[in-house]
Amino acid sequence: MNNSLKTLLEVDEGFTPKEELIAKILMNSTEDEDSFQELAQKLESDQISLEDANASLESMTQPNEAMNEDHDQEGRMSKHDLLKLTQYSAKLYKSLQDGDELPGWIQAKITLAADYIGTVKHYLEGEEVMDGEEAPSDQLEEAVEEVGYYNWEDLHLDIFVNKPVEDILDAIMLPLPTDGRKQLNLGNYKRVLELPEDYKSKFGTKEELVKRELGYVERDFTNWKEGFDLEGDEEVLVRCEEFACVVEVEAIKKMSDEYSAAKAKGDTKDVYESSLLNILSK
Repeated sequence: MNNSLKTLLEVDEGFTPKEELIAKILMNSTEDEDSFQELAQKLESDQISLEDANASLESMTQPNEAMNEDHDQEGRMSKHDLLKLTQYSAKLYKSLQDGDELPGWIQAKITLAADYIGTVKHYLEGEEVMDGEEAPSDQLEEAVEEVGYYNWEDLHLDIFVNKPVEDILDAIMLPLPTDGRKQLNLGNYKRVLELPEDYKSKFGTKEELVKRELGYVERDFTNWKEGFDLEGDEEVLVRCEEFACVVEVEAIKKMSDEYSAAKAKGDTKDVYESSLLNILSK
């Protein structure tokens, strides 16, 4: 972990006091109200001091006494939250480097934050298209992702298949020490689970078919997991999206990055000789 991450919560980079005040001023600007834009332009061009600009902003944003006491201020409160989100994001963006290693839970939080803000954006865009009416559900891009955290020794196939058939996703995407992922298809397993209880054919009863299909998936999952000699407490992130569960393991990601780096240099001899790649032939 580099020095920028060690002081992640004490980042000094980001907006200067002047930039921050300009952002606060513009936060109040609307199409019908350009006085805030004029104030921001004066501050940006140093026609007015930071103190005077702040005083002007306070006077311009004082509540109107004639305003209805029940007037809804949720929009302004949300804009304050969005300003804070913008500031934090800018600071974190400057601190993080492409090669930084982050715990799985931090990566998940960032992903969820992006999903949530994206959902709000698409929802409000939908309402705008509908002229203020409630946007139809199929017009919204809701976040359907679920994230789970496990230790390597606790990662079992049951996590993905021991649930109601309607909750089982179509595939499990497993990381490999080389480019790409290994996909376990659960389609056939789901189909036999949906057969009537009294089903019977020349291929067997429902119970026999379920056991057989599950055995195929279990074999591939076991071969994949046994191909790695990882510590039991190695963190595993399981992200279930719309159609597939994606497994992410930092140790395997490192192997994949090393492989990609060697491949870029045209030197993959050591990588191919690694016993880890034996899983590809199992």
